[in-house]
Amino acid sequence: MDRASTLVSTVCATATTTRELLEGINPLLRHAVNADGIFLSTTDPVSGVFNSEAVVAGLPDEMRAPWMRNEFMQIDLNKFSDLRRDGVVAVTLHDAMRATGQSSLRNTEVNARFGYGPELRGVFATGNACWGVVNLAREVGRPDFSEADRMWLAKVRDDIAHGLRRAVLSRTMLGPDNIKPGIIMLDPDGHILSQSESAPGLVADLWIAPLDGGPDEALPCQAVSVASVARARALGVTDTLEPVSRVQGLSGHWLSLRATHALTPDGKLAHIVLTIEPAHPNDIMAMISVAYDLTPREQEVFGELRTGDTIDETAARMFISPHTLRTHVRSLFAKTGATSRGELLSHLVIHRAAD
Repeated sequence: MDRASTLVSTVCATATTTRELLEGINPLLRHAVNADGIFLSTTDPVSGVFNSEAVVAGLPDEMRAPWMRNEFMQIDLNKFSDLRRDGVVAVTLHDAMRATGQSSLRNTEVNARFGYGPELRGVFATGNACWGVVNLAREVGRPDFSEADRMWLAKVRDDIAHGLRRAVLSRTMLGPDNIKPGIIMLDPDGHILSQSESAPGLVADLWIAPLDGGPDEALPCQAVSVASVARARALGVTDTLEPVSRVQGLSGHWLSLRATHALTPDGKLAHIVLTIEPAHPNDIMAMISVAYDLTPREQEVFGELRTGDTIDETAARMFISPHTLRTHVRSLFAKTGATSRGELLSHLVIHRAAD
């Protein structure tokens, strides 16, 4: 376990992309806690919904759809959103069942159905930002994950979270480039009813294997996840997740996925409306703000600094003193590691993005 911790730290410090990081730590996580299967995914740091990359190993393809359905459509124990909200770093499913005295649908209807029993989950978060999640499983009949396994996963949590954060923030953030938004209408079961002319091209940009919803899904997992959250909220299953995700597609462009629902006159779910569009600077700014733990005032200061005006001009427009503004700027420098205004803007600005 000590050697595995060192190797995880090395991968997280040297990986240049989230894909490289996930593929590098996948065998280390499985080996360290002796797991048979793993689901390892990045998440939108603001909403916590699955986004750009994932690694699935040792788990059958046919398990994906019911596993996703459980995660978003059923009330159950140890949901990733609950772990993130409660600040739980790593926990086993059997421990949660013992602690609450409740059974788990995922344990009986998903894991056991496909030959798995013990389950260990973790979230990789920095402050209020969740950068990724992991689900480790052992086959039925094997002993449960131990306290040492749980503590080891908790130990490497910070390295993985900071590694994912660094990999995401180091990406070139391509903004809108004459891309039209796409709209997809889904029935209550998630099947496509209709879509706008631009939707198929945007959906194609999201197919980042192997992050898909299973062989029967017409949409990639990122879109399925967002639509499922909207459906779950409409049915009263959850209100802890927002149906929003920011995803960097194959083209390099950042896309925003949002979903909402419509009801019939008698209050039943009629359909889900999924929108995929180029990420607006405000969308990316929300992600960057949570990544650097910026206060609302610091976000406002950054927005003003992008105009290129002098400190005195900016302070006058914000109705604060130049001294107060410089204090906020120094805080931005400290949080982002920038040493100058130009470097600060290079950290936070969205290349080729249009306001």
